[in-house]
Amino acid sequence: MTLRKRLIALSMAAACAATAFAGAAFTDQSSIKVDSKVIDTLTEKNVIKGFEDGSFQPDKLVTRAQMAKMMFVLRTGSDDASYYAKDMTDTFADTAGTWSNGYVKYCQAYGIVSGKSSAVFAPNASVTQKDFDLLTGVVYAFSTALGFALAMV
Repeated sequence: MTLRKRLIALSMAAACAATAFAGAAFTDQSSIKVDSKVIDTLTEKNVIKGFEDGSFQPDKLVTRAQMAKMMFVLRTGSDDASYYAKDMTDTFADTAGTWSNGYVKYCQAYGIVSGKSSAVFAPNASVTQKDFDLLTGVVYAFSTALGFALAMV
């Protein structure tokens, strides 16, 4: 598992309340090197769901679209971004009509993400160090506002 994915997962888990949820099993559960409590919490909060085939794919890099979805869920407590998908103007041509459209629109409106240019978001590109730095700042602010202490990684 890449350090970046591990840091993202651990940072997001710190923003979630601890739960006693008993593990969502992914088909590749044995490949996940993050503490199962982290994955369980993120799964219970609908921050992560895994892939359609039931896998988690821990060695795969997080995409910008996936990051937008995770931030949306952390901030709103919901994974339904349909309101934003249909009622906000499309800024990025490459997210219009995609599953990530509402998440990206929301995150852009709140300054969580920005495009690669004024018309390109690059939803399938991997999260960069700049993206990660912004994500970490947002998670820190979110967790501080809710009274969670971030674990040092």
